[in-house]
Amino acid sequence: MGYLGNHPVQGNFAVIDDISSQFNGSTTQFTIQVGNNTQTIGSLAQMFIHINGVYQIPGTAFTAGSSSGTIAFTGAPASGATFSGQIFGDTLDIGAPSDATITAAKLTSIQGAYRNVQTLTGGLSITSTENASIVGPITVSSGQTINVASGGTLVIL
Repeated sequence: MGYLGNHPVQGNFAVIDDISSQFNGSTTQFTIQVGNNTQTIGSLAQMFIHINGVYQIPGTAFTAGSSSGTIAFTGAPASGATFSGQIFGDTLDIGAPSDATITAAKLTSIQGAYRNVQTLTGGLSITSTENASIVGPITVSSGQTINVASGGTLVIL
């Protein structure tokens, strides 16, 4: 039977850094950080914010701020007010990784299908303790080599 209702949101659950030291009775916009890292807020509903122990309703007590990673309270928190906040169910939208930022070590734990380029533009070395496969046809660029150490295996399919 299929899942009934909204699918559960997977992701990071984190405590928001305390911003109460910035409360002065006039400032309404605050940067949301976890471990001093500004957070991308996918939805206000994923945030549980409390001021002086009172739950702040997303979209009513606070809205998205004027820049990414900020919220704006509809009323400025008073100086001395306490703050606590959590982010639940981060959507994990990391976007597209930059070129050459995913290493082979990151791919070794992935189960399933792999893709490879048709032209090998960088050298490839397989150690004596490694196995590798390439789905061909494949062209090796001029000046590049494929080295397979004794005990290592390279299969071209």
